Amino acid sequence: MKKYMKEIILLIVCIAVFAGAICALIGIWNIYHKGQAEYEDLKGFARDPDGETETDSDSEDGHEMIDFGGLKALNPDIVAWIRCEELGIDYPVVQGADNDYYLHRTFTGEDHIAGCIFMDCRNSADFSDQRTILYGHNMKDGSMFGRLNSEIDITGKEVLVFLPEQTIYYTVISSNYVPADDVRYCLENLDMQRDKELMLSTCSNDVTVRFVVTCQQQRQNDS
Repeated sequence: MKKYMKEIILLIVCIAVFAGAICALIGIWNIYHKGQAEYEDLKGFARDPDGETETDSDSEDGHEMIDFGGLKALNPDIVAWIRCEELGIDYPVVQGADNDYYLHRTFTGEDHIAGCIFMDCRNSADFSDQRTILYGHNMKDGSMFGRLNSEIDITGKEVLVFLPEQTIYYTVISSNYVPADDVRYCLENLDMQRDKELMLSTCSNDVTVRFVVTCQQQRQNDS
């Protein structure tokens, strides 16, 4: 009888552990889904008046009609919209008073692990600096900057930044792991002879290291 009781207790414990694991996975899924749902809704602001998403083939200068007025009503910190279809990047860009606020807050200010794509607080909001840095989390589901990694060659990929008055076209020229301190201070060491650059910085498995994608500005078109 004691043997059977032990087996029953062990079975109950195993079921409890399994149920706990399932609940944890469901919780994680709900967290990711909540963040994804918000940003999917925000994509409704990147459409033309007829409700169709505009592509380069629909516009001579490639400028996509972003409803910055509507986005600004939701969050006055909006500065741009960034897109790179090959990397699944299609998000609004904000700039806070510091580089901490949007680490774990979504575009609408909700607390969330995914945070938001945000510009370094030291940069000019119009992307006119010699080097502009955008930060985004390396999410396991591939959202935000989650598809930036060292396992794929992204050199030559086009990155578009939509501003209220213009569109800026960038091309990826390099990607590599960089000490976190180097990313923080790279705005202070600029080669003014080079073309303007856009840096996309995301986290890695090592908290002291960042994965950085450097893009070179190719051209810009007024809206």
